[in-house]
Amino acid sequence: MVWLRGFSLADPTVVGWLQPFIVTSWASFRLEDAPEAVREHISRDDFGPLAKGGPRSNMKALVFDEKGKMVYAFDPLPSLQNVMESWEKDLPRHLTSEIRKALAKLGRRSSPPNLRQPRLPNLEDIGAKRAIRIFSGLEKKRTAAYHVPFVEIQEISEREWDTLAYPKKTGTVSASILKSSFTHVYPPGQMDRAQAGSGERTAIRTLGGELILTPAGSKGKVRFAILRGKVEMIYGGRVRFSYEGEFQAVLTYGEKGSSVQSMVGVFEADYPQGRNGRRGQRSRVSGDIPFAAVFETLSLEKKKKEGDAPK
Repeated sequence: MVWLRGFSLADPTVVGWLQPFIVTSWASFRLEDAPEAVREHISRDDFGPLAKGGPRSNMKALVFDEKGKMVYAFDPLPSLQNVMESWEKDLPRHLTSEIRKALAKLGRRSSPPNLRQPRLPNLEDIGAKRAIRIFSGLEKKRTAAYHVPFVEIQEISEREWDTLAYPKKTGTVSASILKSSFTHVYPPGQMDRAQAGSGERTAIRTLGGELILTPAGSKGKVRFAILRGKVEMIYGGRVRFSYEGEFQAVLTYGEKGSSVQSMVGVFEADYPQGRNGRRGQRSRVSGDIPFAAVFETLSLEKKKKEGDAPK
């Protein structure tokens, strides 16, 4: 199963071909943990260099009909040879070809999809009054299959909102207050990490660092503040690692009161890749992935005001 954010399944053409399907995924180091519907159709012989029929990746796509019968299966990666060089042009083309074969097995017409502008996740999607929307993407060209940025949305709690109240003077705020939002921050193409042996998901254990919150003047009836500082991402689980990056944000407030009206910010870091990077903790090592995540707040209060404003 393909389970990487920003993978070629996010390619607009591939997304178009997937429109007739309901797409889900499963992943773990332990095949024994797989749902029965997965175990029934795959085995360890399906994966790796000694797989039946030649070298295979560690992913497999299964296609079921409306009655739950598997009608087609394929390897989402076209080849294990020179794969890094071929992904940019070959992977979306390979996925499109395999999806069209699956449609034929289902007796569906294989006509080109109608592509449309993607809709960004919003407050209605999570039923929240306010949230942070996060856009993440690579800062430098690496594996082309992961060039598609991804967008996540996370509800903001009252406690988080209140902690960012307008500062009368420069002060500090613990970076840990943004932990729930930073849960979604890592480069496209990186897995929702699971631990070998246990299948336990690797998650952010602690968000470290102190952020400086500084009043930054006003314009008309809007007051501003700057929030900036280093944020350390500390991951838990059997394999522990950490890295840090720079976070900067502009917050706005009304003419009166201390409540935040909006926040726009950016986090820039080098994500540690490979064993050396994870053990190297905060040091830059060869192979680290430079990436950036942009934050913007959404709130029903702001939306109502904008909706009432004359055009």
